[in-house]
Amino acid sequence: MTVMKITDRIRSFVQNARGEEGSLQRDAVEGVFWTSGATVVSRVVSFLRTIILARLLVPEDFGLFGTALAAFAALQVFTETGATSLLVQKQEIDDRYWNSGWVISIIRGMILCAFLSLFSGVVADFYSRPALGPILRVLALSFLLEGFNNIALIQLQKHMRFKRKVAIAQIAELCGSLAAITLGIILQSYWALVFGKLVTSVILLLLSWIMVDFVPRLRFDRSLTLEFLNFGKPMFVISVLVYIITSVDDLILGKVLGMTVLGYYTMAYGLASFTTLHVSRTIGQVVFPAYARLQDEPEKLERGFVTVFFYTTLVVAPLSIGLALVAGEFTPVVMSEQWIPMIPALRILCFLGLFRAVGSITGPLILGSGRPDFMRNNKLVEFTVFVVGIYPALRYGGIIGVCLFTTAIYALSFILHMRSAQKILPGIVKPVIRMTGLIMVCVGVMSAVVVAEDILLFEQDSLLALIVMVASGAATYLPLAFLIRKRVQILL
Repeated sequence: MTVMKITDRIRSFVQNARGEEGSLQRDAVEGVFWTSGATVVSRVVSFLRTIILARLLVPEDFGLFGTALAAFAALQVFTETGATSLLVQKQEIDDRYWNSGWVISIIRGMILCAFLSLFSGVVADFYSRPALGPILRVLALSFLLEGFNNIALIQLQKHMRFKRKVAIAQIAELCGSLAAITLGIILQSYWALVFGKLVTSVILLLLSWIMVDFVPRLRFDRSLTLEFLNFGKPMFVISVLVYIITSVDDLILGKVLGMTVLGYYTMAYGLASFTTLHVSRTIGQVVFPAYARLQDEPEKLERGFVTVFFYTTLVVAPLSIGLALVAGEFTPVVMSEQWIPMIPALRILCFLGLFRAVGSITGPLILGSGRPDFMRNNKLVEFTVFVVGIYPALRYGGIIGVCLFTTAIYALSFILHMRSAQKILPGIVKPVIRMTGLIMVCVGVMSAVVVAEDILLFEQDSLLALIVMVASGAATYLPLAFLIRKRVQILL
């Protein structure tokens, strides 16, 4: 086959996949293309930042920053208005909605900035870490900056114009990463992490006004504000419960076991969710507005969800389990020996990353179908289990107990969310079970190959061992994945 014929076939495939100009299929495919491409670039930069800073800083620095971020996130979720979800989910809106949403965002940002600045000393005293005070006061500025972001960023998502949206987000993140790396080399302290986040917020604010056409106005509409707040009630409950489930473990670990142990935990948690969660978030940004458009067409919605579930699981399952298999080689070789105590936690949390990534793709379906009450009820169950079990897990198991417990929470979350998805789309169960089984067979074969190599060929951890294990795992999994993709296409 000539090069020209191959080129023609590729062009034909892309054109067919994209669909007609202005169609939902074309918007979705282009959205996935741009968000996926941007995510790859972003993850490479973020991975390099993490590795470089892990070698420059000590685990305690990451523990301090993780505690500050947990406190920062607490204020975010306890003031959730639901504005973003309403603006994306509601079919017919005019400029009044965008203006009111922006005013709400500004007021919220100013209040949060002032509140965190005032109470930063309380948090520092609670942990007996004076350094937390100035860290939180600097991070508080991010609230103020984010409040003034152009609300047209949400408009880009609603209309599935992802090319510009991801460009803005990735440029801001790239600048923040470069700033953190530069400051890490110069300062070699937690301030590199703090100012890296602040730089990201500054660049995002500037680009949100430079790279978009829509200009909101400072116009307050009382009736629309009430509509935002009423819609945001279930979203508020969801956000609070999600925060407690995902972040309170950080706060407890930092208080009970110290900042160094928290540094190991936050690093392991971040690495375990590093690729898988960003894959699912990339897809989620695209499918949420797509599902919202299809909420009155159940057959198309069901087919779309099953397709998204298959391809997400096909990607995240080998990444999560593969990282768990090579964690012993990856940690000392890539991150340095000071992180070796993190390895057991990393291996466990890789499964948390898998459950979290696959489970999170049901969220856009639930919200896009206008059923936030389903998600709220699920989070109430998870919250109850978390509150009952987190202290015994920490008391009797330490960091390993917390890792096992939080992984179990995300496994429960996945089951509950799939049950909710089934209520919306009753026909998804059989294809989802069949697809998951096929994927796990492929992952099992890949795992057997990697483990056999580790036992038979390599007695010590080394860069060569890591490269060979990763390469052989990929060489085993990719052909099998290609074969089951062809088989699953029949089901789709």
